Amino acid sequence: MNIIFGILSCLMLPILMASGKRSCDVEAEVEVGRGFAFESLRFPKKYPPGTSCTLRAVTKLTNDTLRIRCIIDIPGDPGCRKNRFVVERDYGDAALLVTAAYCGKEEFTDTSFWPNHKAHIRAKLTTSGNKTGRFFCLITAESFPEADIDNNPKILENNILMK
Repeated sequence: MNIIFGILSCLMLPILMASGKRSCDVEAEVEVGRGFAFESLRFPKKYPPGTSCTLRAVTKLTNDTLRIRCIIDIPGDPGCRKNRFVVERDYGDAALLVTAAYCGKEEFTDTSFWPNHKAHIRAKLTTSGNKTGRFFCLITAESFPEADIDNNPKILENNILMK
């Protein structure tokens, strides 16, 4: 994982230095074929104590898939209660809101798809105490062929139930 952080550090450092980034709160509409980074303050260095970061991403078009791929290195604790990275995927109904909490050193991918609507992903880093960490996520949108949905209704069922 340190190698990945090192590579990302080399790639992202000039961009972050040029941007003078002060906040890690992001709201974005994502087009197919385009993506963006959601990373902690000071990335690739560790964020300061008490940092909180929020992401709200939505696809530009209906029937597109939204994907978040993350590498996190934040303090771990039982149940990820004090320091955690939470990802919510919305399938258009409160009963279909899927939430996952992560902490420690992890790599993960989460995907959101909602037929005939825009896909949504929300992520939030919350910290407590004087511990620090870092994270880097790449958010992308991908086309989801309508023909596949029409020809195979199990696709949606598997997408919702397996995540």
